[in-house]
Amino acid sequence: ATATMQLVEQGRLPLAARIDRYIEGFEGWCSQEDRGDTTHLRIVDLLAHCSGLPPYVSIERLRREYDDAEHIDKEIIINYISHCQRRIEPRSETLYSCLGYIVLGSIVERITGIPLDEYCQRHIFTPLGMHNTCYLPDEEYASLCAPTLIVNNVAQRGSVHDPLTREVMGGVSGNAGLFSTLDDVAIYAATILGGGEWRGERILSKRSVATMLSQRRVMRDSDRTLCFAKIG
Repeated sequence: ATATMQLVEQGRLPLAARIDRYIEGFEGWCSQEDRGDTTHLRIVDLLAHCSGLPPYVSIERLRREYDDAEHIDKEIIINYISHCQRRIEPRSETLYSCLGYIVLGSIVERITGIPLDEYCQRHIFTPLGMHNTCYLPDEEYASLCAPTLIVNNVAQRGSVHDPLTREVMGGVSGNAGLFSTLDDVAIYAATILGGGEWRGERILSKRSVATMLSQRRVMRDSDRTLCFAKIG
């Protein structure tokens, strides 16, 4: 969400832009009554989890649907999301979707021309001094991570629990894969509460942060702001 909003702020990614502007052939939503009446999905819909995309897809399902593929890769996941059945009409209700944030991560990479982990390191973590936040922790850092996954009765440290991210996305995805510490998360939280700035280093404008923390007018009953879940 932060990487996306940085690109929005720079004028490189309008919030109202249709997804098919960045991913060719990305389908919208059509009612069963009128297949010709399409509601297109937009960047803002993905951020707020009101795109209507399914919450997730298993690797087993991808293998069944793409049984002629040598292996399941990022392009297959994006192709699946581009054409899978939409659960609900966009902007009609909130439906948390990992798939939406996988798409956002892919769009960040397509616009910037660099991998998502490299972009976040350059433009978010390093400027804020979040030195213990990263994708793909090295062996030393992984040894300090709390194990969240058991494979063949062996606890895995520094390995993301999400199957799509771990087995297909190479450990780097818009929906999962980040490792951090409480101190670094506190820095990020202080940055957002401080209007996008931490100790003189600004990664977002106050207006962008206000947008991230605002509710969409069409989704006033949602439990989410544009980029976060509400508490209380």
